Amino acid sequence: MRRHAAIWLMGALAAAALFFAGPLRGQAAEPKNALPNGISYAACDQVMAAASQIREEQFLGVSSGDLPADARASLEKAEAALTAQGIKYSYCVLNLDTGRLMSKNTITRFYSASCTKAPFIVSLLESGYRPTNDMYLAGHYSDNDAYLRLWNVFGNDSYKTFCKDAGVREGIAAKRYTNLTSLELLQLWYHMTPFLLEEGDVSEFARGTFADGACSAVNDIFDGACTVYSKAGWISDGSLQVYNAAGLVLDGDHPFLVCLMTTAAGKEESAMDLALALFAVHEGME
Repeated sequence: MRRHAAIWLMGALAAAALFFAGPLRGQAAEPKNALPNGISYAACDQVMAAASQIREEQFLGVSSGDLPADARASLEKAEAALTAQGIKYSYCVLNLDTGRLMSKNTITRFYSASCTKAPFIVSLLESGYRPTNDMYLAGHYSDNDAYLRLWNVFGNDSYKTFCKDAGVREGIAAKRYTNLTSLELLQLWYHMTPFLLEEGDVSEFARGTFADGACSAVNDIFDGACTVYSKAGWISDGSLQVYNAAGLVLDGDHPFLVCLMTTAAGKEESAMDLALALFAVHEGME
């Protein structure tokens, strides 16, 4: 069985990064007026700064064998079901209270479909643009026409800056839809997190936009038991066969981010089984 990995940031990586002027790439600015969340930005910033340097499958750390037996069994069952159907997959789970990260197939790029709408919209709001109806339509209902109008009106300069600050390739911001990895999607969501948890009407709009997101496995699995902000992306068109989902899950004192990318178009129940298994992984990493 292929190994699963968790990043344990080494102090040397963080120390080396401090020689550069300005904030670390991949670092999230802790909000001054944040909703209660239990997030350890100090631990997570270090992990994400190291993650921004990953260019190959080189995570070192614990394997799935170090998870509790029930979490390991749930994950292995979900992965086996995907493999049996010929479905490719990748995932990341970041426990925000500890900075522990587990991932698989981290550098495999998948077509984004609509999951990139979330960071694009947040990049606009964070830049000072006021909320619009098209932002809500594109983010909550995944309306493609509304998304196109946003690109035509606002362009992608804010998104380019957002990607750079998140520690991902600026090329991700070149097109409305692109290819990216689950790690890059995680980095974008991590960079979104402080903004989503700030007090104020604009952040409240963002939370409302990504709450109860359309067709999101993250929302469908965790909603009700936890507070969830998420965005899915899916397409079944010729060679483009993907189902992706990412989100922030506020699970009491143990918040986490989860991103999954798959070729499970039309087989979303298998992606939901993976999402459920990743919840067990999250609990097992506490």
